[in-house]
Amino acid sequence: MDFSNLFRRRVVRVAGAIVLALLLGACATGGGERKSAGVEPPEERALARWKLLIASEAAKAYDYLSPGVRSSRTREAYAAEMTARPVRWESVARHGTPVCETPDACIVKVLVTYSMDVPLPNVGRVSSPSVLEEKWILIDGVWYHVPSDFSVR
Repeated sequence: MDFSNLFRRRVVRVAGAIVLALLLGACATGGGERKSAGVEPPEERALARWKLLIASEAAKAYDYLSPGVRSSRTREAYAAEMTARPVRWESVARHGTPVCETPDACIVKVLVTYSMDVPLPNVGRVSSPSVLEEKWILIDGVWYHVPSDFSVR
């Protein structure tokens, strides 16, 4: 029996298994590449959605909601709900790097500046920045937002 050949084959198998485990581990912890060819990253989708909300185009921002969310709310109801909010969104920016729990679920942080009227004497309109964490899921090559207040209605 040729022990050197047997030893060499085992070393190659073990090395291959280690490399595969490292690659799979990096993807599972979010350290892997989130982008596939032609897939817009979740942070870009989040910024695009917020830009529509800032432009008072909530009906168009509806398309960024997950299919499950859209099945529970009509476009008109979502637009009316977003438009009726007492805040005015003014700007949005990335805030850090998305954290992906799995290859198809990420938490994206955005820095949103908003303003609102404060009903106190001599206060008026107040502006403030806020960091928001949003859940985004990948379905059929497209990232969709799942609002934290989502529940089937």
